[in-house]
Amino acid sequence: MIIVSGLAYGIDALTHQSAIEAEGRTIAVLGCGVDVVYLSGNRPLYEKIVETGLVISEFPPGQRTLKGLFISRNRLISGLALGVIVIEGKADSGSLITARYAAEQGR
Repeated sequence: MIIVSGLAYGIDALTHQSAIEAEGRTIAVLGCGVDVVYLSGNRPLYEKIVETGLVISEFPPGQRTLKGLFISRNRLISGLALGVIVIEGKADSGSLITARYAAEQGR
């Protein structure tokens, strides 16, 4: 299994970290350029993923985060995944946006 997530705080970071600790694979999909660490508190985790996994983005280097970019990122997360597990989320959360994309993509 490969964990695909957005490197956000909470369950995203926990799943990436768990994959690394289990010597598994993980992909962080960013809503900014790959050289921008959004959520600076996740910098150590970002660096571990760069070393042992994959950090990707459809945005150019240097692209800072903007609200709408996270929706686009969620489309990529669901597109890379065989399935999507939602732990929790409000009605307008990124988690449920990702789940809707997954359903549209037959995941």
